[in-house]
Amino acid sequence: MRRRIILVVLIIVLISGFIAFNKAFNNNGKNHKSMFSNKVFESFKAGDVVSFKGKSWYVLYDSTKKDNYVTLISDSIISIDDDKILYVLDGIYETSNLKTYLEKNYANELGIDNLVEKNGYSIRLFNEDDMKNLLHVSYNREDDSYTIDDCPEYICLTNVFYATMIDTKNVSLNEDIYTSLDDIEDIDFGDYKLHMKYYNLNSTYETFRLESIVDNPALFVRPVINVYKDSLDDED
Repeated sequence: MRRRIILVVLIIVLISGFIAFNKAFNNNGKNHKSMFSNKVFESFKAGDVVSFKGKSWYVLYDSTKKDNYVTLISDSIISIDDDKILYVLDGIYETSNLKTYLEKNYANELGIDNLVEKNGYSIRLFNEDDMKNLLHVSYNREDDSYTIDDCPEYICLTNVFYATMIDTKNVSLNEDIYTSLDDIEDIDFGDYKLHMKYYNLNSTYETFRLESIVDNPALFVRPVINVYKDSLDDED
């Protein structure tokens, strides 16, 4: 009888151990939720370059050896054309097709299980918290823009612009700015401007600005993601 009790206890212990092991190792064997709270991960500094899904990304924030994830921003500008998403006009990020595209289509391309939700987002654009934490800016009320001082190179790429999810404060529309594609007779050759209800980060050589008006309907983005460190590409 005593042997049976010992055998039953051993079986329960083995089953419990297997369940705990199986939960800890998921996503094709990658240990995203470690059983060991003291597991040591690789540390990263803001501006470091890492590889994920075969592409280069910049580390946006420092990440310690205790953190199992890291926040990254794409090192390249991604063009969102009308085959993927409608032009974003006179709307805010939270209700835009852009948000839907990033959180569904693009997240699926990256692998949802590789991403970590932090502060309500696993994937997003450069936001107001990023601006406050990483940049020194001065606001110009007349044209609703920010001038950026000493912008880090990995944030302000030279001679490009890309959309952020920072809501504009006050934009006075005029006859040269359209809020609907229906107002433009010739979408390919028309002379027009589009009103973006969130800022584009625009950098040209040593001039860095956040501007709410752009001269081109094409939408360019640099996705920001929170990704498990175990999901990063292995170094050669």
